[in-house]
Amino acid sequence: MATFQVPQFIDIEDKIIGPISLRQFLILVGTAAIVFLLFKVLQVWLWIIVGGSIGALGMALAFLKINGQNFSRVAVNFLKYMINPRLYVWQRSGEKKVLLKQTPIKIEKKDDLSKKRLNASELEEMAKKLDQ
Repeated sequence: MATFQVPQFIDIEDKIIGPISLRQFLILVGTAAIVFLLFKVLQVWLWIIVGGSIGALGMALAFLKINGQNFSRVAVNFLKYMINPRLYVWQRSGEKKVLLKQTPIKIEKKDDLSKKRLNASELEEMAKKLDQ
């Protein structure tokens, strides 16, 4: 019987540059490029504010995990939650759904009167009373 090796740690990203994965490396390179371009365009006092904010966002996207999920996934889920409406209104559809099939219930009466036979004279009396 052949033995196969079962993959382990499939939820951990592969490290390519020291302790940094490819995703983290690309996010950091992109963030550094944006901050460098802002350094060339903006004044120093404005660059410190904007560049610091973008740098902090890049570090959070690269390294921050919330409840085992990357910050990028949490941010996307947050944006979807904020954009989509949160008011759930019940709308009746046109079709009628029957949960249980209703069957008529047959009730049997056990009366002594139903077993009683009428003779001809009693039947004529009842007919006269009903006609009145």
